[in-house]
Parts: sequence; C-alpha cells; structure tokens
Amino acid sequence: MNILLKYFLENKFLTVLLFLILTGAGLWAIENTPVDALPDLSENQVIVVTQWPGQSPQNIEDQITYPLTTALQSLPKVRTVRSGSMLGVSMVTVIFEDDAGIYFARDRVSEKLSQIQSSFPEGAIVRLGPDATGLGHVLMYTLEHPSMSLTELRSLQDFTVKLELESLGGIAEVASIGGYKKQYQVIIDPVKLNDFNLSLMSVVKTIQASNNNVSGRILEYGEREISVQGIGFFDSTTALKDLVVGYTRSYLAGSIPVWTGNIETNRRGEDQVPIRLQDIGTVRLSGETRRGVLADADSEKVGGIVVMRYGENPLEIIDKVRMKMQELELSLPEGTKIVSFYDRTELITRAINTMRNVLIQMLLITAVVM
Repeated sequence: MNILLKYFLENKFLTVLLFLILTGAGLWAIENTPVDALPDLSENQVIVVTQWPGQSPQNIEDQITYPLTTALQSLPKVRTVRSGSMLGVSMVTVIFEDDAGIYFARDRVSEKLSQIQSSFPEGAIVRLGPDATGLGHVLMYTLEHPSMSLTELRSLQDFTVKLELESLGGIAEVASIGGYKKQYQVIIDPVKLNDFNLSLMSVVKTIQASNNNVSGRILEYGEREISVQGIGFFDSTTALKDLVVGYTRSYLAGSIPVWTGNIETNRRGEDQVPIRLQDIGTVRLSGETRRGVLADADSEKVGGIVVMRYGENPLEIIDKVRMKMQELELSLPEGTKIVSFYDRTELITRAINTMRNVLIQMLLITAVVM
C-alpha cells in the first residue's frame, strides 16, 4: 500500500487523470444503469404458447404439451421444464441455468420448435412468448373517443397505436386488451343447408377460397406492361352475402326459398339459379369471442399494456412511450385521446429518493463520528 501511495503521489498528472476517468465512468453509470423499484427475481426462462382452438385440456396435453415438454428437455443448459394445459391453450415454460443468456435460450428453443413443427396437429399455432419477465409491464393506457364504438377503438389500437409503440426500442410487446376484434360472422341455417343439398364443409371451403387475392400474368399493351390481379378479400358484409356457394334448379317444390335473379346455364344446358350465402344463413359484422374485459367504474374501455424488454431501463422506456403517445394523438381521428392509467415512474423515483436520502444520512453520520 505504501508503494502504491508513493507512486501516485510522485505521478500527480497520472493520479488526476485516473481520478477524472473514474469520476466520468461513475457519472455515466449513474445515468445509464437500469434502475427499477421492483427487484427482478424471476428465473431465466422462455415460454412457449400453443393455441389450438376448441380442443379439450386432455387433448391439448396428449398431442401438444407432452411432446413439447419431452422435446425441450434435451436442450443445453436446461434446468427444468414446466407445463400446463387449458381449454384450447398449451403453455410450456423452459427454465435455463442462470449463466445461459436469454437470447441464447430463445435461439435454442426456436431451433427445436422448427425441427418438431411438422409433428403438431393441423390448426395448432405455436409461438414464443415475449423476451420479457413478469415485471416488464411498465405502462398501461386506454384509448378513448366520445363517439367511436369498442370495435372501432380496438381496430385503431391493433393497427395503428400498437404498431407505432412497438417500433420504439426496448419494447418486447404491446398487448391489446378490451373491446372487440372485428369479424365477419356467418350463421348457417341447417334447415336451408339441407334443403339445397349443401354440406357445411363445402360452404366453408367456398368462403375460404373466395377470400383471397390472386395474381396473373403480365400483358403487353403498346409499350407498356400491365399486371393482372384479382382482388378478392371481403371488405363488407354485402360482398359475403352475394357469394355464390352453389346452384339449384330454377323451379323447386315446396316452400324452399328461390332467388329470382339472373338464371345461369350449367354445362348440360339446364337452367340453374345461384345459391348465395344470404340464402342459407345470416351474415353480420360482430366481434371475436372474449374471455376478459377492460373497464373502469363507468364503462368498458380499450387499451394496451406496454411490456419492457428484458434488461432495459424502465424510466427511459416510459419517457419514450409518453412522447410517442403525444405524437400519435395528433395523427389519430379528432377527439381521440391516449390516457395512461398506470406507469412505474412515481414508484421508481420515490425508491431512488429514499435510497439517496439514506446514503446522505449515512455520510453525514460517518462525518460526525470521524
């Protein structure tokens, strides 16, 4: 120690330079070190969520959860695998050793999923959970407008606000909550279906095949090239109602409803009447089935939850999201407001102030004692 002190005393310039470097590094660390009021004690984990709508928990367990669990156990640095099966949903949590990086773990899980993807049953959708922990919910907000419906607000949230916020760095996911996801729903009348001798699967396949854009070849017109494309996506209930799902003879016995529009002729030269979707059922604009709502004491709301990416600075993320919200309000329909009803800023600043006061008190007590 004496030799070290003598060296620094004899090299004053080096001592001052080292002091300035350490001071600058300390100030940089104070400004850039992520600070949170809640200590993140969660394990190093990757969540795999599989949706298979309409299936029972036992079927989910047998065909998805168990094969996934056994396949993921063989990954390197895996400590344990936990799983659960619910109605239509399987959730598998892969817990890695603490020295395994979070993105190393996600890469290994993603690689294994690509290898076993073909073994999943048709209709099962497998995806990784966000690269965040349970403490990543740093801000929650509602989207409000005096005249918009819950369906319109949810569409605005899903296709505008959510995408803009997710473009900010450090955000793993913006989860939409509340409202209704817009859907075109077709309610088939089984009696009419039987009268026209149609099967339900043929109607479903016709709807799926018709709801699509198709491309054609390029035609030369003079000195120009014209690309041919068929636009087929449904954009209204009227387009669905007029969809032809089959043909019937122009004269039917009994009380079977017959459309009296234009009569077409099939290959055998027989007069045929097209059967439209509205002839065998009802087409309506509605929302997807919900299993939860967002509401306050007055009414239902539409909003979102901003989930911070693992290891990010929550104060910085919240400030960026707030600034982006103010910019977004200017481009949204007039009267639309983004109202934050929860963020962690106050909790974090109060925790930092408490720690600062304790350190100052300890320094003062130490100075008095000395």
